Amino acid sequence: MKTKTWLARAPARLPGHGCSGAGPVRRASRLCSRRLGGPRPQAGAAPRRGRADFAGRQSGATPAKAWLVAAVFAGALPLAGQQARQYRQGGEQVRELAGSIALTAPVRLVVEAQWGTIELRGQSGAAVGYRLVARMPAGPAAAAALARWPVQIERRGDEVVIATGAPDGGVERGELRLVLAVPRLVQRLRAETAVGNIRADGLAMPLVVATRAGNIRAGRVTGLLEASSRSGDIVVEHGGAVEARTSGSIRIGQADGPVVLATSGGEVRVGRAGGRVRITSEGGGIDIGQAAGPVAAYSDGGNIRLGAAVERAELHTGGGNIVVQSAHSIQCATRSGDIRLLQLLDGVEAQTGSGQIEAVFAPQARLAASELVAQHGNIQVRLPATVGAEVWAEIRSPEGHQIRSDYPALQAVGGGWGMVQARARLNGGGPALRLLSVGSDITVQHR
Repeated sequence: MKTKTWLARAPARLPGHGCSGAGPVRRASRLCSRRLGGPRPQAGAAPRRGRADFAGRQSGATPAKAWLVAAVFAGALPLAGQQARQYRQGGEQVRELAGSIALTAPVRLVVEAQWGTIELRGQSGAAVGYRLVARMPAGPAAAAALARWPVQIERRGDEVVIATGAPDGGVERGELRLVLAVPRLVQRLRAETAVGNIRADGLAMPLVVATRAGNIRAGRVTGLLEASSRSGDIVVEHGGAVEARTSGSIRIGQADGPVVLATSGGEVRVGRAGGRVRITSEGGGIDIGQAAGPVAAYSDGGNIRLGAAVERAELHTGGGNIVVQSAHSIQCATRSGDIRLLQLLDGVEAQTGSGQIEAVFAPQARLAASELVAQHGNIQVRLPATVGAEVWAEIRSPEGHQIRSDYPALQAVGGGWGMVQARARLNGGGPALRLLSVGSDITVQHR
């Protein structure tokens, strides 16, 4: 029996998926050079003088307080009810800036931080509310250092940009938390931080979030979510369509649309997806609960579990077990591990380089052409008692191993030197069911 070898290494990146390791986080490294006058403020250096300082002088503020005025750039951006305060909290010096940006028409919102946590929350109304909390260890120069922390707000056509730099004296000295209340007039939102976590909740617009060093967590985000982190975990409780890439783990509770995920070093879990699922993991396991569209999952060395898929599923791992609770058409392969297919509704192709295969066809299954190959492991197949099939079973290098069957018509016969074969037409015949093992048993049972 000729058997094709389709056990192949997973692709290095997801086909059709545009994000790469650089992703949108690469842009965050240019925040200061684009808006804040340099790659990173040095100790004792003030931010570049520009319209921000001009706004401070016009209002009567000293240069040290200019950052609290927040730069008003071209476009007559209205800043309503802006408030600023400074205080001591324990052993830290804290400075806050709060206010709102009135909107009269739909805009795109861009948030760029070189350092700090970003929190994005949906709200009603027609204004973007913002609150910046900057803190560092208290000391003689803390207040002045906080005052020189660069913050800019500008408007360019239909785009509003909020940008913050790194603290004076080095990023290890300070902490920034930027909280934004985002109305529905914001049609698209992009938020990036070079160092820090990002949180988002209650948002309905398309959202792009990226961090070089930090975690990303989203509550309910119903638009398209694109998330990227170089060294952190990504968690989405309830999203629309989700695309995510990281070197850490990824967990998606529920996605109403398609899911495209990639990690270079962590596990991936998807509870429920309303569309297609495409996942690549270079070193961790993959767990998919339910998928309403086609599934493609590739792991270089972890286990793969699929709960239920209503369309075709392709599962490949370089060194782990594969377990499928329920699936229609499925193709799966592992270089070293067991395969368990517990509720098959259609055809199957399964191959393991070293492990066992268990395939159970559901009572309502519509059997299509199928093939199971275990190079060093037993094969066990359970079929509905009335299913029609053309069964072809073969053991190479049998060394005492046997073909066992509940069907009297399927009996082992000599297949030549070094092999045992059995062929039978069950219940009048039907699609081909090919079974091949090397040095192991084959068992065919009816349910």
